Amino acid sequence: MIQLTSTTETLLTLSEAAVILGCGRSTAYRYAKHGYGGHRLKVVMVGRKKRTTLAAINEFINAGVSSEATDCDIDLHGVFDEGKSPKKGAA
Repeated sequence: MIQLTSTTETLLTLSEAAVILGCGRSTAYRYAKHGYGGHRLKVVMVGRKKRTTLAAINEFINAGVSSEATDCDIDLHGVFDEGKSPKKGAA
């Protein structure tokens, strides 16, 4: 089982969540709105914007949604620089 951890519950954009999940931004939004395999990616609304947490992503992955991701270790060290969003194609 993958355990993504964070010392604080940092809110991530769904573009950042997509990088972690290994899918596209539109797919991350679809996981939040419609779910997949009976499970939804939990999000919170900040104004009109959707945000999620590492805990929600971890729960979504471990629910069996992304079988490819459960077969590998995810190392988030250096994935995101403080205050910067991922660039398109970055992984």
